Amino acid sequence: MMKTNNLLSITAWLCLASYATALFAEDAGQLDFLISTAGHQETNWAHLAMANLVLTTDATSTLGVPAATSSCYLAAREIATGTLAWRRNVCSSTDAAAHAVAALETSVVTLDKAGAVRAWDATTGALNWEISLPAESNFASIYTVGGTAVVIQGADGSTTASLDATTGKALETPVSGDLPAVPATDHAVCSDVAVSTGPDQKSLVAHVQDKAIDLDSSELAFSEDDLVEGLHLLSCDSAMTLLVASVRGTTFLVSIDLTNQPYQASVAWTAEEGLASITTGLLLDASHYVEEMVDETGASAAQLLSFSSRLAMHGKALSQAAENVALFLTGDTSGEFGFEKVAILISSHANRLYGMYTTGPKRSTAKYQYDLPATADWHRVVHGLPNAYKNVRGINGKAHTKDILVVSSSEGEVSWLCVEGATGQIHGKGSIEVSSPVSQVVPIAGGAKSSCRQGAMLVLQDLTTAVLPDDDTKALAASQVATSDTFANGFFAHRLDKESATLESLQLAASDNQSVNAQVLGMAHFPGEKIVSVAYPYRDEVIQSPCNVLGDQSLLLKYLNPHLVVVMTMTADESADSGKDLYTSALKSANTDTTSKQKRKPAGAGSTEAAPLVEDDPNLFVNVLDSVSGRVLYRASHSNAVLTPNPSMLVSENWIFYSFMNARTRRAEIGVLSLYEGMIDSKGLNALATPDQMTEFSSLDARESKPVVLAKTYSLAKPVTAMGITASRSGISSKKLIFASMDGQVYSVDRKMLE
Repeated sequence: MMKTNNLLSITAWLCLASYATALFAEDAGQLDFLISTAGHQETNWAHLAMANLVLTTDATSTLGVPAATSSCYLAAREIATGTLAWRRNVCSSTDAAAHAVAALETSVVTLDKAGAVRAWDATTGALNWEISLPAESNFASIYTVGGTAVVIQGADGSTTASLDATTGKALETPVSGDLPAVPATDHAVCSDVAVSTGPDQKSLVAHVQDKAIDLDSSELAFSEDDLVEGLHLLSCDSAMTLLVASVRGTTFLVSIDLTNQPYQASVAWTAEEGLASITTGLLLDASHYVEEMVDETGASAAQLLSFSSRLAMHGKALSQAAENVALFLTGDTSGEFGFEKVAILISSHANRLYGMYTTGPKRSTAKYQYDLPATADWHRVVHGLPNAYKNVRGINGKAHTKDILVVSSSEGEVSWLCVEGATGQIHGKGSIEVSSPVSQVVPIAGGAKSSCRQGAMLVLQDLTTAVLPDDDTKALAASQVATSDTFANGFFAHRLDKESATLESLQLAASDNQSVNAQVLGMAHFPGEKIVSVAYPYRDEVIQSPCNVLGDQSLLLKYLNPHLVVVMTMTADESADSGKDLYTSALKSANTDTTSKQKRKPAGAGSTEAAPLVEDDPNLFVNVLDSVSGRVLYRASHSNAVLTPNPSMLVSENWIFYSFMNARTRRAEIGVLSLYEGMIDSKGLNALATPDQMTEFSSLDARESKPVVLAKTYSLAKPVTAMGITASRSGISSKKLIFASMDGQVYSVDRKMLE
């Protein structure tokens, strides 16, 4: 008996040890992943430095070429492996978002739109020197002369400045010369061999003595909609080294052996520069999936929870425990607790969908990628349901499928792509015509017969709707809207107009022909203001506790509204003066009253009256709204706010966090709103007393839906560019706020510090 107990104890310890090891690895940051990019999207300039580094940027030697603005990033990659060696933001401010570049033997010099000239070490990226040209200077391009001088040239061709390449000091004897021509990117010439792109814009062709020779460029793996954008010659000896840039942001380092014919192009490495402009991100669990509410055969949730099904699930759990022991013994714990994930990323600049590994030896590399319509105005990833499976109170809207639906909107047309997020398998794609622009995308369940388990309902500006995919999902969508068992209180949506600062709540209703129409239920309008940011609660967030316990054992009941939306508005430029009288305080008017006579005082005596109180007019407003009723639940205001950097917001449980920059204090401010329904005192809940609480929540009841709000503001020394909050699957761990500052740092703050 003793041996049996010891064996069970050892087995239990091994099972738990794998989970403990995985949790430690997560807390220690061992499972974090980093995608190193050059910072710029396309490559318009490339230079080989120190024989082992490739310098790249999206600018040329002239400001405004090829575009009026640029990413401001200059980067260096190792020529052997493509590993990012360093990258630098070479612009002096956000207002100087354009730069020109010129190369020296051991350094590279940049000129930005504000006239800042900087020299960077080519090996380390360190700043060697910098100067600022006078604001009235005429500068448009930069080039080097003899490797010892840097010349700044004006738009008219005149020399603005001649600088020493080593120190940056002005030369006593100005140097002048013609601006070197921008190297051609449609072909590259090495000795008597010229290389250009083939007729299909996906292959390379060598030209020798007026004879075209197709190169074996099978290693150049271009996607279906991707083409060669430019060829950049790096070196020319026995082999020709090229940097090939594509339209979609893929960079290839290509080497062509010129010693033997037929010439062959081999690819040393590739880099996805489109990852530098990610606009949408989603993490999907690749280790296992949440059980479907309805399986592929159409069985209901009750059937899935039958006695035989539960026995099968218990057997699966036991086998999983045995697998955990094996994983722990081999040291592979990445799949525990859902840590093995695939990052779903969309680049609107490159118009491309990426699925990235986040664990294992392939971490931060692409598992799959697909091109999206290049003419689309925007792309969206749709995943999950609008709320919980049954529309009950709470914000636990679980993801119901492993499929994702990517929606791309163009004028008069909406395209869709259905992909299994964990594997990248395409289940379907297509497009539909729409009568007006899309106002909102509502996630819904896909049809039982559809190849895609994820659906989306599009609410158009003319209050009509469309459904994706356009198959039996359309009938299912009408059924979901019409069936009271699924949505007992109706199906609601809303739309935002940032130009007019208006939110309209919509109620969707199904007609007899299986179509769905929308009608306006409520509206919130903010005249004289413009919408700068919008935030929603996290659908997959798990509520740690529905209340807060105070020191005297009384309870603060959290206000958990699944229809919450937070809209940040700012006074429009044209209405700043007109709205001034609206926000002038009565106290200010009283203190500046000039009708009363002031008493005469002896010479030298100080004033016995306090100085008039000067108040600044609010210009930033945080509006808490209910998206079903369109009612404003709370409104906070702040003064001296500026939009650089852009304000950030997030909603977590009953807390609303937002940040903005204060122009007067020159510091970032963090605002916190805590929403509560009410309080139960220490003696209000016991064996003999039960509080009178309603079990149903209605957004249309003005008395019931309005929260009690506690507000506070904190100051930070560094401007905040983005914020997020940590989360766990079961809501066990404490929450921490994640801040990204303008200087590129990321740091966390415990949520309790901002209570």
